[in-house]
Amino acid sequence: RISALSVAQRVAEERGETCGTSCGYIIRFDNMTSPSTKIVYMTTGILLRRLHTDPQLNGVSCIIVDEVHERDVETDFCLLLLRDRLIEQQRNNQLYKNHVKVVVMSATVQIEKVASYFVCVCGGKAPPIISIPGTLFPVEECFLEEALKWTHLPPSAVPAISMLANVSEKKSKNHNSEDGNDSSIFEKIKATVFGETDNDPEVLVPYDLIFKLISYIHASSHDLSESILVFLPGWASISRVNTMIQRSPIARELSVLQLHSSLTAAEQQRVFYRPPKRFRKIVLSTNIAEASVTIDDIVYVIDSCLTKGTSYDARGNTSVLKATFISKANGMQRRGRAGRCRAGVCVHLLPRSAYEKLPEFLLPEIMRSSLEDVCLQVKALKPDEVCAKVLSRAMDPPPADSTEHAVRFLKDMGAFTSEKEQMTNLGRALSKLPIHPLLGKMLLAAACLGVLEPVVTIAAYLSGKSPFIKPLPHQKNAMRNAVQSIDNGLLSDHLSVMKLFDEWKKSNCSADYAMQNFADQTVLRSMDRIRKQLLRLVKDSSLLRKVEDPMRMASRHSSNLGLIRLVALWSLYPRIASVEYRANRNRKRPEIFCWDNKVAQCAMGSALAFKNRDDFRDRAFVFYHERMYLEANLTVFDASAVTPVEVALCLREFALRPLTDVPPAFLTDDESKMAPAFPFVLEREEEAKDLAVLFFDGDKKLYVTSLPVGLLLRDVRECMDYYLALSIKEVRADLFPEDLIRVLAYVVGYPFSDEVSAIDNNTSDKPVVTYGEEESLEPTTIDCGSAQLNDISGDEDDAPEIFMEDFEDLQMTEEEIQRAITVFGELAILNRQGGLRLLGAFEKGVQLRQVEADLIRGPEGDFVSEEREQKLRDEDAKKSDECDDEEDEDDDIIIAKAGELDIDDNEY
Repeated sequence: RISALSVAQRVAEERGETCGTSCGYIIRFDNMTSPSTKIVYMTTGILLRRLHTDPQLNGVSCIIVDEVHERDVETDFCLLLLRDRLIEQQRNNQLYKNHVKVVVMSATVQIEKVASYFVCVCGGKAPPIISIPGTLFPVEECFLEEALKWTHLPPSAVPAISMLANVSEKKSKNHNSEDGNDSSIFEKIKATVFGETDNDPEVLVPYDLIFKLISYIHASSHDLSESILVFLPGWASISRVNTMIQRSPIARELSVLQLHSSLTAAEQQRVFYRPPKRFRKIVLSTNIAEASVTIDDIVYVIDSCLTKGTSYDARGNTSVLKATFISKANGMQRRGRAGRCRAGVCVHLLPRSAYEKLPEFLLPEIMRSSLEDVCLQVKALKPDEVCAKVLSRAMDPPPADSTEHAVRFLKDMGAFTSEKEQMTNLGRALSKLPIHPLLGKMLLAAACLGVLEPVVTIAAYLSGKSPFIKPLPHQKNAMRNAVQSIDNGLLSDHLSVMKLFDEWKKSNCSADYAMQNFADQTVLRSMDRIRKQLLRLVKDSSLLRKVEDPMRMASRHSSNLGLIRLVALWSLYPRIASVEYRANRNRKRPEIFCWDNKVAQCAMGSALAFKNRDDFRDRAFVFYHERMYLEANLTVFDASAVTPVEVALCLREFALRPLTDVPPAFLTDDESKMAPAFPFVLEREEEAKDLAVLFFDGDKKLYVTSLPVGLLLRDVRECMDYYLALSIKEVRADLFPEDLIRVLAYVVGYPFSDEVSAIDNNTSDKPVVTYGEEESLEPTTIDCGSAQLNDISGDEDDAPEIFMEDFEDLQMTEEEIQRAITVFGELAILNRQGGLRLLGAFEKGVQLRQVEADLIRGPEGDFVSEEREQKLRDEDAKKSDECDDEEDEDDDIIIAKAGELDIDDNEY
């Protein structure tokens, strides 16, 4: 963003005009163009959006792609699409009104590789290559040896060197001369520091050395106009160096600026301005300042030679965040920042011999990243091709298993059809949102359940970074107390950040409030901008197109924490872990096991990180947004603890069996991750007939509960799945019944009324149903074997499947049925072999309202007439008879108003 903005402003200045006339820019949250704009600078992400909305690129004659050497996912994907466009316009000359030309630029690009990639559009010949030497000023390159000499620090001041020395000392007490050779130091550092242990990049930054270097340069250079640029791997290291400077005596002589992608455009622009008189400018930046950024007063560059590198394991579905060295191409770009307008000095904080061993280029990001976002965009832009075929045309095609995993993920969440890999309505809706598909799905579900506003805050935070800062060592306890105070027993990072953001907004976006709560003001502002953008996109989408007051309808239950947490859990499923109370009992804190049986821990900054075993007794499951290996430990980020009740509502597969049919070993085996998290004790043998066992996703986990509670959970889960599938498939939030939202609120323990029954969240070996002041009847269910929901829309989207077990001994009398209908309201499902399935927990005596029109609609969504309605029912009955003739056990489910159901006792 800073490159597009700064270059556009510079070009406009050279042309003697204001930015936005003939020359402008488009970046996220900012569009500085006009109808007369002929030159537009934009990010690759904006270009992808342009290709999405205008595949023909009308009015575009030339596209220049700069800084190709960075090889990020979006750049590689843009090159793929542009090459396809050039090939298509050559083959079908008449289909394109304007013939687009493409220019690829970079100071350090692999010329031969890029040229060969575009050979197919140049008649089999390499495209023309233009080399521009430039007029850079000389830059003196220095290395770690000189830096240590200037600052009088020992080599141990560099964490990587210190770690190498410690390992070497353990291996041998007597070092021979060969071990000390400079020629092998790079391999030793690489093996020791970046080997099996996945070190946090922030830990490896030589903070003391960097601070001493800044002090040395400031004391040695008497010209205060000579500014210093420091390259650091991330925001935490930038903040830490900034704090060290601000606490030193030289702070009164320095103007310290920070440069990071999360900053606003205005904040980023400050680095280009001259510092106040008698001040020296210090810029602390990530690799954002490497390319296309000319800060003309930079004379000194301090290069930490570190960057954050993420690798992705598709088989294990885990990412690894590693500290890695930069490449020589990165080093060349960083050095070039010092010689743009005058001679300069660049100090690389690696031994000279180690720097010379750096790789020429880093592995392209597309080969080490998850591809869910990319595959969704592939289908949006090229709907007639499969993702694997399209991505095979990339300059460096990603691994086949990464593509396969991404496609399978999108099929499982309903964005693609299962067979032909076609986009569904859900996929098309998600492709228009600039966030990960999981978070897009979260927004759609939130609108259905009326909790959009708070969930948008959660999605904005998950799409960026946590607003909580990484504290200095002496601040850790204070920050922990601040996080726990905000969480206040919720055991939820998601709800804690939501509360933090809301209170920050109430404080008029106060920087003091953010500082008191160890939050980053810049990240909170970024969240606010993302949040507003997402709200606008959802409001303008087809999800709320038939609602009179869309934002009020989509956020009408925003104060219900239970529904908010349920939406987040349902959207992030199956990113779930169980809290094992029995494992490693000698440890104060319990272990958590992910759904694939990998042992994990909560991130140190999480509200769950320092909770003890007993804190999880009521909430024995954790769902999370992301997991990653850090320092050889699998760590889950952005986590919340939830009850088995909440998890049961979000499972892909839910089975219910009588306790008497389950082997006792399943319930008492301390080594089994399948057994309940807390010990199960059956006090009396006769109690077993009244209990049932819930099986979560087959054999992932089981819990014991009373039979009515188990049946209620199963029924409510099936109904929620059905209406969410319907609402999301049709992209219509108003199709989700309000009465069902009331049911869900009761079940998760946050009822709209105290007088309605709800499931107690105090889950132990035998969960119970508690009641308010008025006596209520618990839902009773007759099970019916297996069934599958009808495909309402009639397209190729897959309807949700329902998994059930038989309880043949459960029967309802006519009196019980009528009493249940009176108490629980009208929402019911009639299965022709199974009887009445109630989805209630409604207040006794509630006024029944007409919902049949919402459930039975014509092809265009209009209400059908009585004759048409009867015809539809007759057709359903005919289909049912045909199914009976074929002895098909997969029964159709008919949705109807409970008061009109005519139940024949003889049929059951």
